[in-house]
Amino acid sequence: MKHGFMFGKALLVVTTLAGSAYAGLGDIVFTDEFTDSVMLLADPGGANTVSNLYTFTGVGADFRPGDIIALPGGDYIVANNPLPVLDPSTASIERVTDLFGSPSHWTVTSSDPVQYPLRMQYDSGIGQVIAVNNPGSDFNLPNRFEGILGVDPDTGTVSELYSNPIPPQDPRPRYQAGSGMWPDPFSGLYFHMSNNGGEYFTGDPGDENQGSQIYMFDPVAGTVDLAIDLSFVIPGTPITRPGGIVALPGDTPGWRDVYLADLETDSIYKIRFDDNLDYVDISVVLDGLENPSSLDFNPFTNKLVWASPLEDRIEQANLDGTGWEILATGIKARGFEFIPAPSTIALLGLGGLISSRRRR
Repeated sequence: MKHGFMFGKALLVVTTLAGSAYAGLGDIVFTDEFTDSVMLLADPGGANTVSNLYTFTGVGADFRPGDIIALPGGDYIVANNPLPVLDPSTASIERVTDLFGSPSHWTVTSSDPVQYPLRMQYDSGIGQVIAVNNPGSDFNLPNRFEGILGVDPDTGTVSELYSNPIPPQDPRPRYQAGSGMWPDPFSGLYFHMSNNGGEYFTGDPGDENQGSQIYMFDPVAGTVDLAIDLSFVIPGTPITRPGGIVALPGDTPGWRDVYLADLETDSIYKIRFDDNLDYVDISVVLDGLENPSSLDFNPFTNKLVWASPLEDRIEQANLDGTGWEILATGIKARGFEFIPAPSTIALLGLGGLISSRRRR
């Protein structure tokens, strides 16, 4: 099944931008921690041409770009999540304008409660960027906020959509250490990962390899409901360090195929949920990887894309795990977006349509 949308043959032209040629659908925009930049990987799986679109300056010595998402009007939002997490926080949400022309950026919001905006989505229903805020357990912050934030991308107004009790409340399974998030293709809910609150528990509260779970997050109600505890779904192999989640329509009408990357088992899994959002089963899509993280989906090529922070590279594969390949090396990618040919967007006035993965 082909997901996403198509714009027709008009997009299949060769254009020139910043001295490099780009052609076809599915170019990858990503953030690179090594250069504090937004980069472009053109023709993934083909020429794999990498170029720099914009380098952040004037945002502090500890600037560390994270996830990136596209807004309906064509601007981009980039998370800044520096380490260590400080009191007061130096994290921020940045907005990049005119990325493929004369780009610049401005700070939408910064400091507490924005402490570590790990993963983001844009929700058209509430008109906000929703950001998973996870400052981690290693930092003793008097104003520590763990949960999900809503950020108005125009005014910078921040609201706490969901707040996790500190310390996390027993018994397990419980919400703790939220990470990835992806919209459910059939509702206004989001599949949302919680990394450390599962029933599998090593006995050491400071150990990050605790059982993980998937919750359904409702941005309007501000609630999370447990969908599945991943502690024991695979006998003898608890899933403990998810590094990205993608939810797509399944082969059965109304069912969902949820793809999950796990850094501890170096694998990508497919988890099926039925039309009632009940768990069905889990299977291994791809194993033997190197710390798969920032898992994403390219709707124009129908491929999974992820980063390997251990090997400093970008990789991709088909949804069934075949066709695995390395797209770029020497890069510490931390977030992805997918676009048609950049200058064709401007030519056709399609700036508001550059992202399909975060729309409802």
